[in-house]
Amino acid sequence: MRLEIQRPEGRLVLADVLSFAQQEVDADYIFDMATLTGASVVAVGNYTSTVMGFNDEVKDMVIQASQEGWRVYDKIRF
Repeated sequence: MRLEIQRPEGRLVLADVLSFAQQEVDADYIFDMATLTGASVVAVGNYTSTVMGFNDEVKDMVIQASQEGWRVYDKIRF
């Protein structure tokens, strides 16, 4: 599913979708790929995206997959 809503209402829709997916979908992982406004650019520059989360194994998996694809990711702490 891809949502391209940038207003606060879109964040509520995204929260509902993530909550529904967590409860109803039998998935190993659920990813929310979203922009972090200027924080990501300050941390890693204009041409790298960032990955945040609590599970280092999953973050490393995303970074490894990005190296095989067209987007470059790096970890950012929060």
